[in-house]
Amino acid sequence: MANNNMKTDDLKKDFSAYQELSPAEAADFEFPELQPILPLFDVVLFPKMVLPLIVMQKDSVQLVKDAMDSNRVVGFAVAKQQEIQETYGSTDVYQVGTSAVILKVAQTNEGTQLLVQGNHRLKVSKYVQYKPYMKAEVVRIDDDNTTSLEIKGMMSGLVTVFSRVVELSPILPKEFAAMSQSIAEPGILVDMIISTLSCPVEEKQKILETFDIQQRMQEAMRIINEQLEIVKLGDKIQKKAKVEIDKTQRDYFLRQQIKNIQQELGETEKENVEMEEYRTKIKETNMTTEAKKEAERELHRLERMHPSSSEYTVSSTYLDWLISLPWFKYSKDNLNVNKAKQILNQDHYGLDKAKKRIVEYLAVRKLKKIPKVLFCALSAPQAQGKHHWDAPLPEHWDENSIAYL
Repeated sequence: MANNNMKTDDLKKDFSAYQELSPAEAADFEFPELQPILPLFDVVLFPKMVLPLIVMQKDSVQLVKDAMDSNRVVGFAVAKQQEIQETYGSTDVYQVGTSAVILKVAQTNEGTQLLVQGNHRLKVSKYVQYKPYMKAEVVRIDDDNTTSLEIKGMMSGLVTVFSRVVELSPILPKEFAAMSQSIAEPGILVDMIISTLSCPVEEKQKILETFDIQQRMQEAMRIINEQLEIVKLGDKIQKKAKVEIDKTQRDYFLRQQIKNIQQELGETEKENVEMEEYRTKIKETNMTTEAKKEAERELHRLERMHPSSSEYTVSSTYLDWLISLPWFKYSKDNLNVNKAKQILNQDHYGLDKAKKRIVEYLAVRKLKKIPKVLFCALSAPQAQGKHHWDAPLPEHWDENSIAYL
């Protein structure tokens, strides 16, 4: 069996006596009706294509040796399962494959390396041997390369879309586009294009099994258009990533410039330490997503301000207030109405309407068991004693329930 990425094995076959063939010489080889069949994994060999392979199993190496001693012709068929088996039956490989000629064979530490060239499609008609390797009677499948106007139009469309794929793909050599433009036979054009794309083996096998040229071209156009959308998306992601990297580098450069300017002005590192403290507190505070976003935005503004400016004081006070709020901290409510009356009368003279309203609210909450946080908002003209309430609050109320707005 053959694979282009299997692990090494120590095989002792000597293939140095065999002469290397050129692709032109291999193209003239006859098509024998009885051929050994070598399973392929993760790759499909198309006619007119050259493919490097590594053979490692003992029986498969024997197949190669026998083929080199005979006519160098081997039939390659894709295995349906990727697990390596000791022996293969007729249902373990696809019945349509490719007859190929071994151009070169060499023994290395990785195994027996082959360079093969596909010549013709083949279809297995009957297996005559399974051990030590498979051998089958096969039928040669030739393409009808008649080029009508419709076929020529489809060929032009295939070349155009494929050239666009090559242009956007970071892995396909740019020479592939020119190569596709020089191919005159529609069957060879489709096989060449599909063999270079990174599409699943099952889709490539479907192309290999499609004998009608027009149907093969239609299926190939579908695959190429899918590949075009994939490379377009990849190109878009790559460009977006590049823009983000460029922006990050620009921001870093500007920050370094600001740092150098601050050093030239003799400003200390105190401001930087303060910013880091704010950043740490914002991160550790259990704010809502919206609040954290607002805090980070305000911190970003603060970093660009000079500490002596009035706006700096306003922004830092705002951040201190955001950080000090008891985010998602709850205390157990004490809805004892009589106790509330006692505290209000003890600590506040007058203000009967305000005290009555507070007691009524507590009574309603206790009666209806309303699971809501108590808010106490005082409204009055300036300098009318609202802060008079500050003194008793820490003594009787949980400080986590208080926010000064």
